[in-house]
This record gives sequence, structure tokens and C-alpha cells, in this order.
Amino acid sequence: MLKKSLYITLFFILSGILGFLCQVLYAKHFGAGPQIDLFFALHSIPTIITGIAPVIFASVFIPIFAEMRQERLLDYIAVVRKRVVFFSLLFSLVGGYLTYYNLDRIYPGALNGETYPLAVGLCLLFWTSTCFSLVNGFWACVHNYFKRFVLISVIPLLVYIGIIVSVLMIGPHIGVLSVALGMTAATIVQFIIYRIAARQRVDSSLYAVCRDYAHISQLSGRILLITASLLPFTAFGFIAYQWGGILEPGAVSYLGYAHSFSGFLSVAASMGLATVSFPDLAKELSREDPHRIRVALNAFERAVRMAVLFILVISIFTIVYMQPVLQILLQRGKFGAIDIGNLARVMPWYFLGGLCIAVMNLVRNVFYSAKLYVHLAVIGVGATVLFVCIRLLLSDHISFVEVGMVEFFCLLFFALVSLVFLRIRYACFNCSFYLDIFKYTVVCMASCVVAVVVDWLLPGNFWTVGRIVVCGTVYMAAVDSLLVRVLRNEEIVRVNRILCYRLRRLVLGCKIDNE
Repeated sequence: MLKKSLYITLFFILSGILGFLCQVLYAKHFGAGPQIDLFFALHSIPTIITGIAPVIFASVFIPIFAEMRQERLLDYIAVVRKRVVFFSLLFSLVGGYLTYYNLDRIYPGALNGETYPLAVGLCLLFWTSTCFSLVNGFWACVHNYFKRFVLISVIPLLVYIGIIVSVLMIGPHIGVLSVALGMTAATIVQFIIYRIAARQRVDSSLYAVCRDYAHISQLSGRILLITASLLPFTAFGFIAYQWGGILEPGAVSYLGYAHSFSGFLSVAASMGLATVSFPDLAKELSREDPHRIRVALNAFERAVRMAVLFILVISIFTIVYMQPVLQILLQRGKFGAIDIGNLARVMPWYFLGGLCIAVMNLVRNVFYSAKLYVHLAVIGVGATVLFVCIRLLLSDHISFVEVGMVEFFCLLFFALVSLVFLRIRYACFNCSFYLDIFKYTVVCMASCVVAVVVDWLLPGNFWTVGRIVVCGTVYMAAVDSLLVRVLRNEEIVRVNRILCYRLRRLVLGCKIDNE
């Protein structure tokens, strides 16, 4: 699983890189102001569902696919697809209608003669994209079950490519509308590719359709529970943007940029492992064999450790060098030094929140595989209610930095309660798990000290990019050395061997095959 996860993770890392590039273009062309504020605020509404649609479909249907006979599976998928298409159309029409008639409530005080046409255009494009995104989420679930991991890892790259091309070509002429246009075009292309790749046979007999529709109708309650359990992943962004809308100008923009950066990092750290591990985990937990469940959970816990280590390594170094990193990435065009300073103040909290999201991207698979939907839904709703209560209590008495701080602590509550529940239920994620995370944190901080010392020894007029590269290289070498030689981490040793083998094979070609 580790080797396969590494390959898939590379695609998610590439996705994160393209996402970073999108944020760089946003900052350069649109800066931090009313238009980009409106973009983040309106985009956060359909994202409450589209952001979790692939997870909902995978969590509901992959365990069902695993239990279903092969001769019925393709017919069942065809019937589900029809229901998903109908729901997507209905949801997009209703959502677009409600958003259009509540534009002044979504972002109070931002609408005027200049921004109102922009809001209408964004609303139309976002909800059109939502319709296709929901259907694409179901197709991703189907291909995930059949272990077409490369396909479902590559297809999401099209969204970022579409956004980049659209912003570069027409961004200077139509502003942030170019982002929504590129996003919508990319989701339509995704739909076409997914549909062609399926090549499905359909049994349209009345008996098959009625039988499978009846079974799908019974899943409505499960879908609602999974949606509730995923509220912290999507609703938190919407709540934070609404909160930022009543604070200082540009607050929504800073929260939006920070939220996007941390989201890309958490996806790169966890979604590769989550995608690969979920089908096998669902099959093992469905067999109800205590020994096989224990083996599967032990392997899964090691995967979670790797995801936590990955994001800790990146987050701690980036937090230490936050200001110069943001200057290199974003300080150009309409995004000035003041904007860099404001974003650097809130980013650390979102990086820490990204760690919690990465953990939950993986841990929720255990809940869904074991069909513990109610338990995770209660925890997710509890964390969301906590965030809403704090928002209502503090209102406009804090800055956008404290908004990020509150969001992090609510995400931490969500992750810790979930892990404690699994420890009680399955005796996993015990004290050794938290001790290892503490050790990883100490290793990263000690390596940062080494990097800072090297930074101090470099000339004062040294090139900023070169300084980051040198310090980052020293930091990674120190982390790897401490993990292998001091902690003797077996997973890191295996990763090193795989990377060394691939590097030697790339350099020496077929000569390595003779060894």
C-alpha cells in the first residue's frame, strides 16, 4: 500500500503545486479587495456540498460495492448514476435561485453598481459547475472502487489547468469572472472523460430498475449522516468568510488565501493514502474477522503517522520562513507588502488546521468502513455548532487572525474527539500514536534550529530564493537523518530505499536490472 500510495500522492502533490500557482495568479491579478472577497464568499456556498461530494459517494457506495455480486454491480451503478444526475440538476437550480435572491445577505455592503453584475455572473457559473462536479464525484467513486487510482488522481488537475489558462488569457479583461469560467469549463471536460472511461453496460429491465431504486432510496439517511459528519471540512470555510465579511476590508481575501493554501497541503499529505486505503479497509472491516480488522487498523495507523509526519515537516519549516516564502510566491501585481504581512499573521493557524484536516481525511475512512455514520455525524455537527456559537459570541470584536485561530481549535476538537472515540472502540490510536507525533514535532523543530543557524551564517545580501533553497535542503537533510538514525523510523527507511532505487534506475537505466 505504501508504494502505491507514494505514486498517487505525487499526483496530489502536483495538484497542490498547481493550486499554489492559482493562488499566485489570484494575488497578482486581483489582490485583496471587494471583488476577490465576493469570489471567496460566493464560492464557499456550493463548496459546502461539492467539496465533500466525492467523499460522500465513496463513503456510501464503496462499502456497498464491496458487498455486491459482480453480475449486479454495473446495473446498480447505472441506476445510481441516473439518480445522481437528477439530484445534481435539482440541487444546482435550487441553490442558484436561493443564492441569487440572497446576494445582499451573503456579503453585506459589498454589492454596488460595479460588483452586482460580477456577483450574478459568479453565481451562474459556480452553480453550473456544481451540477457537473456532483456527477463527477460519483464517477470518481466508481473508478476508485475499481482501483483506477491514476485516473481519479489526474482528472482533478484539469480544474487548476483550466483556471490558470483562463486567468492568463482573459483575466485582465473580465477579472475574477475568468476563474469561475475556467473552473466551469474544466468540470465539463472532466465529466466527458469520466463518462468515456466508464463504458458501462446497462440493464434497463423494469425489475432491475425498481429493485435498485428501492435500495438507493434506503441510503438517503446514510447520505445525510455523512454530509453532517463532513460539515467541518466545508462549512467552516463558509462560516469564516461570513465572519470576515463584517470585519476589516480584505479580511475575507486573507482568510480565503490561507484556507486555500492549507487545503492544498492537507490534500497532498493525505488524499493519496486515503484514496488507496479506503477500498481495502472497507473490505476488511466488512468481514468482521477480529484478527484481520486488527491487522488492517495497524497498517492504517501507520499510514496516518506518515501523513502527519509529511505535513509537520512542511508546515513547521514554512511557518518559520512564512514571510519570505509569501514574498516570493505572492508579492507582485496588486498584492503588496501590507497584504503579505496580513496573510503571514493568519497563515500559521491555517497550516495547523491543515494538519487536523489531513488526519480526518484518513480517520473518517475507519468510521465509514465500519458504518459508524451516526457517531462521526454527531462529532462533526458538535464541532460546527461550537464554531457557530463562538462566532455569534465574539461577533465583530476580534480580527481575522483570531478567526483563523478559532477555526483551528474547532478543527482540533473535531480530530481529537474522533481519535479518542476510535481508541475506545478499537483500541487503536493509543498513547504511542501521540508520542510519535510529539517526537516528529521535536525532530522538525530541532531541524529548523539547524536551518536557522545555517541561515545566520549566510551573507546578509544572499539571494532570498537561494537562501530558502539552502535552508530548506539543510532542514530536510536534518529531518531525514534524525528520523532514520535517532528514531529509526522504518517507514522513512522504506521510502528512502524506494526513492534511491528509482533515482538509480533513472540515472543508470537498465544497468540496475543486472544487479
